[in-house]
Amino acid sequence: MNKDAPRGFLAKDLLLERKATLEAMQRSSASPHEGSPTLTNKSASSPLLRIPGAPSSESSPVLPGGRSPRGNLADEDREMISVLDRFLADKKDETNERLAKEEAAWDEVEERIPDVEAEEQAASGEVEELESTDKGKERATLMPLALNTIVPQMKWKVRIFAVVNRLSGKGKKADVEEVLRREGGFRWKWEIFYIKTGKEDMAAAVKQKVIAERGFDWVFACGGDGTVSSLVSLLSGTGIPIGVIPLGTGNAFAQEMKIPLNWKHAVQMISRNHVRRNLIARPVDVMEVGTRYCMLTIDIGIGAKTVEDAANHAGMKRRLGVWAYLISATKAMAHQARQTYQVNVDGEIQEMVATEVVLCNAGMVGVGHDIRWGPDIKVDDGKIDIVFIEADSVADYVSVIKALGTGSAQNNSRVKYLHAYDFIEISSNEEAPVAADGDVLGTLPLRVKVVKGAVNVLLPKVETPGQVPLPGPVADK
Repeated sequence: MNKDAPRGFLAKDLLLERKATLEAMQRSSASPHEGSPTLTNKSASSPLLRIPGAPSSESSPVLPGGRSPRGNLADEDREMISVLDRFLADKKDETNERLAKEEAAWDEVEERIPDVEAEEQAASGEVEELESTDKGKERATLMPLALNTIVPQMKWKVRIFAVVNRLSGKGKKADVEEVLRREGGFRWKWEIFYIKTGKEDMAAAVKQKVIAERGFDWVFACGGDGTVSSLVSLLSGTGIPIGVIPLGTGNAFAQEMKIPLNWKHAVQMISRNHVRRNLIARPVDVMEVGTRYCMLTIDIGIGAKTVEDAANHAGMKRRLGVWAYLISATKAMAHQARQTYQVNVDGEIQEMVATEVVLCNAGMVGVGHDIRWGPDIKVDDGKIDIVFIEADSVADYVSVIKALGTGSAQNNSRVKYLHAYDFIEISSNEEAPVAADGDVLGTLPLRVKVVKGAVNVLLPKVETPGQVPLPGPVADK
């Protein structure tokens, strides 16, 4: 099996690696720079964070800056965390089983590459005949039926503008150009825009080359959820499809769309289905906030504080990956209390009390497991699902996470749902931070509009429910 295959982030070997990394960082941080997070505990030999599956420390975990979450954890809180560890371990097994099936499917595809290449050459000859012979001109009127019916205006030879974020989790070492060359063959021509420092004006390049000049047919978002979100915001309403190539830490949108988390397989998925005329540009909804469009979630409260803290400690995010978000979430939980919100959903006004509010266009939580904000939340259902969470202790949060993970949150008394089909307005008498798709937006009040089918995502037409979309050669079996 391919060593590059994605795996659940709670796999035992990865946990031990994370533990060793934290301990090594602690030993080497005797003189930390001012303002950087101090990864220490009361015991000099103890890691910052008790990792599920690793031996527990006798002392309470200490957050950056030497603060404990909610003071010293009570015995019942430790027990609740232990329960959560076991639950997430079970979810890890389910996730790894799904990923193993995906990997097996791709192994079968690799064995059939010669067949795919032969079909590609045959199709190329057919296209050239239709384009070059007089007799073929009459038949050329059938070309849209032969090649373009799966996606309106889908071309056989396409121009791709690929945005590659070198700052994302896997972006630094990803040889995207080589994979595009190998998979695209004569059908793809591309230009790559690299984000290396974060100062590059990607928006200006996309607006000029892709939107204004119409110089490209597709746009590839090679990065994490932030990269995808930025391109969604730029391309909403243009009809230009986006291909998602996951190179980030969480890759929640890729999980939501059942796109392979192995970025090379994501490119292959698009390429193979393009060859087999099995590619579609699937319309998905977005959330409009001012001049920005969001595709995943808008967080108010703990979620927003987590994003803000992770952004302020970018180095920790690069080193620890998804664990950086868990650390930030623990810090936010220590200081969050219930808050009253005034909510206007499609003109109906009511008050809601919560410690966390999440506006969901997509259902995937994006922490490495198949955990969703709700069982019926979809990116193309024409609505925003608003999740209100009331959790006052570690035990409460464990209860909520287990309910989300088992798909039973609608039966949990600490989780409430509202649904907006047109717009939602949220305000509060207290200050509350707001974050969208991993970026801090500011504070309340907030107005969000539902925009249906605003952006197109490149996906296979043939899909087995509950599984990662299979490439054309396998899907046709």
